[in-house]
Amino acid sequence: MKIRKFILVAILIASVSIAFADTTVAVDEPGMIDVRSLGMGGTHIVDTNDFYTLLKNPAGLALTGKKSMISVLTVNVGGPLDKVPGIIDDLNMGKPIEEIIPSIVADGMNVNLNLGLDGPICFGKISESGLGWGFFETVNVDANIPSITLAKLTAKVEMGFVLGFGFKFELAPGTSIAIGASGEAFAQVPRIAMQDSLTNILSSVQDGTESLPLTSAVGLSCDVGAHIRLFNFIDAAIVCEDLFSPYLTKNATLGQVEADPSVMFSDFGNPTFQAMNFRVGAGVDVLPEGALGGLISSLKVQLDIKDFGLFFRHFIDKKLSALERSPWLNFNAGVEAGLMSFIYARIGYSDGFLSLGASVKLGALNLDAALYTKELGRTPGANNQLNVAVSVGLFY
Repeated sequence: MKIRKFILVAILIASVSIAFADTTVAVDEPGMIDVRSLGMGGTHIVDTNDFYTLLKNPAGLALTGKKSMISVLTVNVGGPLDKVPGIIDDLNMGKPIEEIIPSIVADGMNVNLNLGLDGPICFGKISESGLGWGFFETVNVDANIPSITLAKLTAKVEMGFVLGFGFKFELAPGTSIAIGASGEAFAQVPRIAMQDSLTNILSSVQDGTESLPLTSAVGLSCDVGAHIRLFNFIDAAIVCEDLFSPYLTKNATLGQVEADPSVMFSDFGNPTFQAMNFRVGAGVDVLPEGALGGLISSLKVQLDIKDFGLFFRHFIDKKLSALERSPWLNFNAGVEAGLMSFIYARIGYSDGFLSLGASVKLGALNLDAALYTKELGRTPGANNQLNVAVSVGLFY
């Protein structure tokens, strides 16, 4: 019952942002919720240990070996989780959500919420030759209310099909260079993305939902990458994300869609392009052969610079705008230790906070959990969001 009430809270918080809003929020291609990576500080482009390599670095497909995903079900919940019991008590006492949210914001606490759900229709394969493909669907709701004067909402249903290929050049035993490219065709239907002051939103909720802005988006995202592996235990990689990533959008309202659903799929405007980004990473497989007779099966350390352009502006060019994010938010690092090749523990650093993760592999069944923090502001601690993610998947 408490879980159902928490989901109700999430929907209510998201629903207060449904009117008179700016719909110009940019589109990002969808991706799967990679719980293993979240537990060790976020995505690492040198990580070639699982199927999610397909979404991290196409060059890694040449180093991953055979991998298959049959199905996965993942849930991610983020927000002021320590405040949820109090919010549920207020709802039990009959207090309307229109009073609960403003009172929380007025107390100086940022209200931010994320709900993500992957699967169960997710499947794909990576072959020994380096060819990988995957299909996935996901639902996501993001609500961020840092103050009375600003509220942002994104709610969307997404589908993506990814196709990639990586090729490896052997330089010496245990040393190789891999290159790769991938493309993702995606659709976000329906999609709600808007922002306005909380005051305006709450004052307009009573006007009905016919003017609720709905957007459909379809697009393509292409990445290229390179990966160097030295002596089978040192890795370095670079990925150019969104090298060519156009997308088309169509804006409508709920009233228009109810009258004619086909308006969401016709008369798209001119293409818009996602911003290109360079990501670099490195890692060390500390125990490539395991230790203690296989009791400790692995120990990996990995580090990434998420946006090399931002790194360049901070530390080399030193030409910064007032809106640049802190350099401490541009790094993520993680450590993963394996026990007998089926129990794994992780610790990481991302967005200025520590993360924790664990998983159990029982044949094809993978159970993963992660506890981590996202920073929604420009400096660590400005507007942080605690997240919990759990996943049950069939991989082999």
